[in-house]
Amino acid sequence: MSADRRNLTIGIATLVALLLAAIVPNYRRGAASLSHPDPVGPTAYSKSAIGHRAFRRLLDQVGVPTSTSESGSGGYVSGDDVLVVAEPRTDDGTLADARAMLTARNVLLVLPKRTGSPDRDRPYWLADDKLLSDDSIARVLHLADENATLIREASLTGLTGDSALLGSPAIEKPQLIRSRVLRPLLASPDGILIGERRTRTGRIVVLSDPDLIANFNLIRGDNAVLAVNLVEYLRTGHPDGDVIFDEFTHGFSERPFHLLGILFQFPFVLVTIQMGFATGLLVWAATARFGTPTPPSSPLEAGKRSLIDNATRLLAQSGRSPELSERYFEEMVRDTGRRLRAPSGLDLTALLAWLARAPGPPQAPIGLGTPQAPTGSSTPQAPIGLSTPQAPTGSGTPQAPTGSSTPQAPIGSSTPVAPTGSGTPQALTGSSTPVGSTAPQHIWKWRKELLGESGTYAQLD
Repeated sequence: MSADRRNLTIGIATLVALLLAAIVPNYRRGAASLSHPDPVGPTAYSKSAIGHRAFRRLLDQVGVPTSTSESGSGGYVSGDDVLVVAEPRTDDGTLADARAMLTARNVLLVLPKRTGSPDRDRPYWLADDKLLSDDSIARVLHLADENATLIREASLTGLTGDSALLGSPAIEKPQLIRSRVLRPLLASPDGILIGERRTRTGRIVVLSDPDLIANFNLIRGDNAVLAVNLVEYLRTGHPDGDVIFDEFTHGFSERPFHLLGILFQFPFVLVTIQMGFATGLLVWAATARFGTPTPPSSPLEAGKRSLIDNATRLLAQSGRSPELSERYFEEMVRDTGRRLRAPSGLDLTALLAWLARAPGPPQAPIGLGTPQAPTGSSTPQAPIGLSTPQAPTGSGTPQAPTGSSTPQAPIGSSTPVAPTGSGTPQALTGSSTPVGSTAPQHIWKWRKELLGESGTYAQLD
């Protein structure tokens, strides 16, 4: 794996680990949000403290038929039904839908009061709650009366109202309203708890404080009795009607469940973002670059040739090629002299002179025959009965063997001899190879012709 791909893999793994660390603690809460957009909100599905599930079950137990709707618009409500729009969201789109729902025949509008967040360990439980702002609550109140005002932390002392609404509510720090349009059904000197308004299409009953029907407060005082009486008051003359809890205003929808929708809901939208980011990185890494691709480096080959090639490259980079060439040439000259049985102790100049006097292969003396190389060897041997010429002590000039003042070539031999009176070896008649600059080529010739190295010249030149 290349370094770039390894770094990319490490980066993706790190991002996934961070993502899991953020999602896993909230997984249950996220799963709850898939089935209920607001699992702890003021809905008929919610089991949290501020939910209305207990109120709906109470109506079922007393024989009042209930149902929920996620369709919106209120067009599905018949004349005998009671539509409960309890604590709708306060955004413009939701309020526009809620306004259309208020045209139904019998509507119970419950003003919002609180909002909360779910517990991390128990996603359907409320972890904490806070009061909504006065402006948010007033936006819902103005659907029924544009001039009504909200009263916080009022008192229920001296509560009076319609005889049909029997019971004494138990609400801590009640939330009341003041309105000239709403007729008080249950009110105190500080404001209206339950008010009614008649319209051309029907009637709207406004409950100012949702704590009356909230799960945590329904069993206190006469709240349960008063809540049931309020619904029965709305069903007067319509005993066969259902009580319909609208959940469209809480974010529910009749759109079918689909995986694509999950990918864009929190917290799963984080996974979608990470997948898109990782895909972009992979595409970027796989995209061809501009220009000619860089050729891949050749793999190292095993063997002597590879070792020699690598050594040659290193020496060429070091800039010592001339020095190496000189030493190589000197070693080849001495090796040639050794293999041709040149006199020992000659320096390079004398050895070159000795080699220059031998332009052709040596011939055996008369009557001794041609010297043969031993089996398996191509190295020429000296003739039988002749000793190897030795250089005299202190002299680099090759001398003839003992018993002879002048080296003589056998009859029919072209072996050169030094002329009389000359201390410096010179090429004899019949030799065209001079000593000096052409000596390297002469060395290759000797190695090729006398030593039988047929490929040496081509490989070493």
